[in-house]
Amino acid sequence: MVDMYYRLVKAGLRTIQNVPDQFRDAVVENLTPLASSVNVSPTPSAPSVIISDVSNADTTLNFITN
Repeated sequence: MVDMYYRLVKAGLRTIQNVPDQFRDAVVENLTPLASSVNVSPTPSAPSVIISDVSNADTTLNFITN
């Protein structure tokens, strides 16, 4: 069970807070070596947004100016 929860947390499918109490310490223990080997940038980058296949050719755009 610990391995299953470890894999779920590592994959981002579950947070450590969602792991049952009886397995949480063991999962955190398994994640600790992983966290120490991760390279963390001191300045977080902005999230990327990709917009594709957007077409409003059949709609009229109305701009409101003050």
